[in-house]
Amino acid sequence: MGEVANVLEDAGGASFTTRFPCDLLAKGNIVVEAVDAGDYLVGALLARERGRA
Repeated sequence: MGEVANVLEDAGGASFTTRFPCDLLAKGNIVVEAVDAGDYLVGALLARERGRA
């Protein structure tokens, strides 16, 4: 979500970017899952294996 906010800040400015997380999390159909370094490692290894990194 943080990376999405960074992209949106470039496009929409700081005001929009500060509203984005609150608006997103207020929606009933959005779930933010906890991640840790192991999750990023698994993703990076899968990307490498599939030729996307």
